[in-house]
Amino acid sequence: MYIDAEYYLDEYEGTPMEDEKELNRCIKRASDVIDGETNFSIDEDKLVDVQKNLLKKATAIMTEHFVMNGGYMATKQQGTMQSVNVGSFSYSMNAEASTQIPNGVMQNLAYAGLLYRGIGAYHGH
Repeated sequence: MYIDAEYYLDEYEGTPMEDEKELNRCIKRASDVIDGETNFSIDEDKLVDVQKNLLKKATAIMTEHFVMNGGYMATKQQGTMQSVNVGSFSYSMNAEASTQIPNGVMQNLAYAGLLYRGIGAYHGH
């Protein structure tokens, strides 16, 4: 995991989630998403501080996305309710939005140089 609940809540000031176990699950799944988007190429020991900070921020953004959409499992449910009307009250949700990766995640990973998918060069040293 690239962040913990303390970083998410105190440093990033993310949207709180009462269920601490579910928050930790969201953080783990957010880290999994980051790994997938970066082709599992992150070696934290080789990152400079700026890259580490951007990686943490990207993970926090993805975590908050899960939290705001009802937790990790809620974002993976198919056929979820998209709108509700009760009298004059109406609520609508874009079901596709809950399964997409927020732009902030990809921007922070790009700024950190973690989205490069090219071939490394061997210099023979």
